[in-house]
Amino acid sequence: MDFDLEIDSKYKIIKVKASCLLNQELRKEILSAIAGHLKINNFSRVIIDLTESTFNPAEPMIGALDLTNYMRIIGIQSHVKLAFIYAEAENHRQYFENVAQLEGFNIRYFKSNKEALAWLQ
Repeated sequence: MDFDLEIDSKYKIIKVKASCLLNQELRKEILSAIAGHLKINNFSRVIIDLTESTFNPAEPMIGALDLTNYMRIIGIQSHVKLAFIYAEAENHRQYFENVAQLEGFNIRYFKSNKEALAWLQ
């Protein structure tokens, strides 16, 4: 597994840290793991740290729509807040954030853990 998932029961947050080359298959694997834990724990807040992951800028942006459709299929609901922390590929990140929000998902990208946690509150 190229990511770590932690359940923070005290603050009712699912925390994921990826340190790998991100591709669509891995993104779906991460989202599937999150969806399962959201249901089991009845949480509605997720923080996904991508600062140690690598992004392929040649990857087509059309994958954003595929991911939002996948999120719907696996049962991630619109009230769930997903905060992503990133270090690179700002245009791709912004595009996915916009597409996901247009599709009714509550996601945002941040440059720091502190900003992401503040938004999740």
